Amino acid sequence: MAATLEPIVIPPIVIEKFTCAGTGLRYDNQERVAPDVLRTLLLPSGARNGITDRERPKAWWSAQAVFYGLKHTKSMSIQQIRGQLEDALRSNKLAVTQELLDMEYQSNQEFRELNAQVREKTSGAGGGKRKHTEAKGKTSAVEGSPQKKQRVKATTTLDAPKKPRAKKATPTPAPTPMDVDFEDAKPVKQTAKKTGPSARQDMPHTFNPFGAGEPVRRTVQTARKSTGRAAPKRPVGVNAASSSQGMPRQTDATSGYWTITCPYITQEWDHEDFSFNIVSRGTTFECEFELGIIHGLMRSNRVEPRADGAYVTLEWAGKEEEGPVCCPTNGRTGFIKFTGPKLKGKLNSVPACGPDLAFEGQWVGPPTRIQATWDDYNQEAYERANRARWGRGGGWY
Repeated sequence: MAATLEPIVIPPIVIEKFTCAGTGLRYDNQERVAPDVLRTLLLPSGARNGITDRERPKAWWSAQAVFYGLKHTKSMSIQQIRGQLEDALRSNKLAVTQELLDMEYQSNQEFRELNAQVREKTSGAGGGKRKHTEAKGKTSAVEGSPQKKQRVKATTTLDAPKKPRAKKATPTPAPTPMDVDFEDAKPVKQTAKKTGPSARQDMPHTFNPFGAGEPVRRTVQTARKSTGRAAPKRPVGVNAASSSQGMPRQTDATSGYWTITCPYITQEWDHEDFSFNIVSRGTTFECEFELGIIHGLMRSNRVEPRADGAYVTLEWAGKEEEGPVCCPTNGRTGFIKFTGPKLKGKLNSVPACGPDLAFEGQWVGPPTRIQATWDDYNQEAYERANRARWGRGGGWY
């Protein structure tokens, strides 16, 4: 459904290298100018005068080049960018790709719906907590995007009424991935990180703007609760902290179950237990990944063998934690470099993680059967998720 845009109560959403606030895409905070308007500005006819190079900031010129798919680098001068635009106008080849138009339409709809949902939930009678939060200018977590630690701190410092809390038990430090005995680890429940009932009591409280004003407890790795899909199973009988005697061996440079570290996600969100489950056959590569704020699949048919391992360029698709499906696009790519029992690489265009997301990994055992399929993250899956999301009063699944 088309939601009313004003008033806007959420920040712009990020889509690859663009942002959107419901009225079209922007690049570096600059909007796209229509070709006929550009022609008037750059190639005026009759007695009219066009604009000079300095009448618009460089960001404006750069944005037009990006929107219309022209060559663009940060080192290019305004004169060079203008020359490309004028040449394209003269040859009548200045046009926006259908892919970009589809992205713009989809982004406008998603922003308007999310903005309307948050506006509805936060503008009604919500008691002292909600009013106090708005008065202080604190931004509570927006449903559909990962919640950052910094925002948790800001919300919990408010002097809003709190429910009585149970006496805290002394927290036990969570083991590192290399300390986990996979024979004892349970899929999804992640018992390696919990110490019993006290583990839940020690979780910080966060104000929930979408409920009835009650505090909600943040737990680690809740994405599976909303999707109903189990996390990739860890290999049985492998203790990563044990000696090499009797341990399984790698059968090739890429296949296996890998524990992953991702400093950016660990720093910004309450997620730590990451994994790649990789199955390779010849030059065919498939990986089921779990990164806390997002899970999904990587695939490739470009596995390049190297003397010390392998190098893979890939594409990925997935689903955000309690958020929308991330369908395959030209920007959702990445690479992984394998060196013996270690890997490192980057994924591009991961939501809320900037232009790329770096990670490293350690091989801990043989792979398990990959449960997800590429069709789980196609356009039909995106539409199904949206219908499920908005068809129940704006709630997530």
